[in-house]
Amino acid sequence: MPVGIGPDSAVTVLITMGDNPERLNTEASFAALCGVSPAEAEYETHLSTVHAADAASDPQSEPLLRRRRRETSLRLALLEHKRSAVIALRDRHRIDDAVLLRVQERLDAEEVRLAQLSQDQ
Repeated sequence: MPVGIGPDSAVTVLITMGDNPERLNTEASFAALCGVSPAEAEYETHLSTVHAADAASDPQSEPLLRRRRRETSLRLALLEHKRSAVIALRDRHRIDDAVLLRVQERLDAEEVRLAQLSQDQ
């Protein structure tokens, strides 16, 4: 059985590293970049939901809601940056169309998730 990373992870590594390979100086930073910690992502999603529910019932939590809205907006903007970067990689023939489509599918799914979060806030 072959061992390695898939095209999605490879593209993420290329985008993130860019001209700065020192960004990935530990195995933990590489694992986080590749998203191999699903429990952490699930925990953060659950925690966001709990905080949003608490914030809705507490009038003093308005700063928390504003912060969450800003964070969601920034994540959406980051998705656009990732889209541009992956298209640039394809245009420079560093990845092929199949990889581009797989990455775009994941970016689309994340965008839908973030849009749903912003409606709940």
